[in-house]
Parts: sequence; C-alpha cells; structure tokens
Amino acid sequence: MYIILAILSGVTIVVSRMTNAKLGKELSVYQSTFFNYAIGLTGSLIALAIVGGKFVFAPNVEGIRYYAMFMGGIIGVATISISNIITPKISAFSLTIIIFVSQLFSGVIIDYFLYEEFSVGKIIGGGLVLAGLILNTKSLKDKSVIQNHNLEN
Repeated sequence: MYIILAILSGVTIVVSRMTNAKLGKELSVYQSTFFNYAIGLTGSLIALAIVGGKFVFAPNVEGIRYYAMFMGGIIGVATISISNIITPKISAFSLTIIIFVSQLFSGVIIDYFLYEEFSVGKIIGGGLVLAGLILNTKSLKDKSVIQNHNLEN
C-alpha cells in the first residue's frame, strides 16, 4: 500500500510541476504560485475536515529546529516560483532527476546539521544518479551535434 502511495506521490509531483509551468506561462510566475498555494490550502483544509483531524500546534523542539519548522512555506514558494520558470526550458526527465538529486543532497545536509547524522550511502547514491544525468545530457548533446552536422551536409 505504501509503495503505491509513494508512486502516486511521485506522479503527482511531476504532473503538478507541468501544470504549474503551464499556468505560469498563461498568467505569471507569481500568480501561478499564489493559486498553487491557495488551492493547496483549500484542499488541505477540506481533507482535514473529512478525516476529522485536530490542528494542534505544540512543538516540543528548541533552537534552530523550532525556526526550521517555519521555513517550509518560504521554501515552498521559492520552489514553485523557480520551478515555473525552469520547467518549460528543460525536459521533464531532467527536471525530475535534478529535483530528486537536489532533495537527496539537501536531506543529507539537513540531517547532518539538525540531527548530527551523516549517510555516506546517500551521498554515493546521489552522486551516481547525478553522474548518470550528466552522461545522459552529454549523450543527448553529442547526438544533437551529429544530427545538425548531418543536416548541414
């Protein structure tokens, strides 16, 4: 069940990035980001009402961890805005891999500074995925150069 939910979560991320980019072209990056958050908030409140959950905000953390909790909204707005700008310029595959690698490395950094944990395996895995993306991008550029050269002759 959790694997299916994880797959659906990944699909919704890609679909939402493409939808937001299209909306960003039609309106503007800032209006698109606003609507993304307004509809997300509305959907979250409806889901909360359906499941009957209570909104309790009583964090039991101190220091930087306390302030880090409030960064989600700011980082989310920046992520959606930047994504709306770059999504039309690169392929969905490349965007997905870049976001995955960025999230992985950011997670490693956050784990290190907030929880004093460090994962060598995640660094190696992220490096391998990043190397694959670089090789794939280089391969596509080489093919493009060869095709353009063939068209000119």
